Amino acid sequence: DIGVTGVQTCALPICDKFKTFVDSIKKAHQKFFDAHSSSELSSDLKHYITTNIKYRYINPQWMFKVKYDTATKKFSTKDLPESYFSFLKDIDLNDQNASDNDNYYTALDRYISEFNDLKNDKTIADSLSEAKKVEMKTVKLYYYRKKIFKGKILDYELTSFLKRVIMQNKIDKNIMDDLIRDYKTTCTNKEYISIINNTYNQVQKLGKGKPAPEFSLKDKDGKVISLTDLKGKIVYIDFWATWCGPCRAEMPDAKKLEEEFKDKDVVFLNINVEDNIELWNKYLVKNNDGINVFADGEQTKKLKEDYAFDGIPRYVLIDRNGKLLNANAARPSGNINKSITDALK
Repeated sequence: DIGVTGVQTCALPICDKFKTFVDSIKKAHQKFFDAHSSSELSSDLKHYITTNIKYRYINPQWMFKVKYDTATKKFSTKDLPESYFSFLKDIDLNDQNASDNDNYYTALDRYISEFNDLKNDKTIADSLSEAKKVEMKTVKLYYYRKKIFKGKILDYELTSFLKRVIMQNKIDKNIMDDLIRDYKTTCTNKEYISIINNTYNQVQKLGKGKPAPEFSLKDKDGKVISLTDLKGKIVYIDFWATWCGPCRAEMPDAKKLEEEFKDKDVVFLNINVEDNIELWNKYLVKNNDGINVFADGEQTKKLKEDYAFDGIPRYVLIDRNGKLLNANAARPSGNINKSITDALK
């Protein structure tokens, strides 16, 4: 349906049919398990399976809002009615028995994305700078989690959220320090606190002007390429994988970016991580722009530690002297060309 604004919306019957379809798969899964469950299965295995069935189908229902334009290779969201997401309100936000289940935490993420204190917040004025808006939203989302979660769920949610914020490194240090102080008086899990301390300390080493962590990786022909070899040029690193949809969606813009700076002292270094080398080689047959190198399991682990990132794509901008300009740089589809132009001056 196309509304008066020209925005594509979802007709309620279609939305309901999709939810019903997903529910039918969930019920079939549960029926199959009930039919084959026996005393031979351990209580831990039964718990794992039943918890998985309970929460694994929430994400597919939520993902109905996401659409992909094959022409522009861009992701966007459908304008769904708020009532569509009512199924999220049935989630037990403090299911302590599911505290070790990834599908449960994905479900909580989807809940927070649709129901949080920012939805009707009037204190974040449009006149504020984008950086200030990000800071205010970050603080509010931290305390929103603190308000709705308890026990082991609270510890996990605050830790995972704070770790992401630290690694993004986009908010004022004083505000970050305040959140960490509050976190340390709230979290009861010492191992989690250690994770936050280690992440924070590593990110401090990745500030503007700090030396970019060194590495040496092989290209498809076995040639070793190190960061030291590229000194004298601006280096724009793309950490990616063939299975990563958002990574591949950026490739057309990356190609345009490389064309824009083809006669300049800029190196586009694509580092394939967490991937299969055969799939990588197959991809390079038709897509071989920039310099392409592969990181195996151990190398990937080291890169993620040194450059303090979990998710991909991740972009890093380095100056001619091998010093960091931005360890969490904009994507090719963003405003990175201005940063590269400034670095060349």
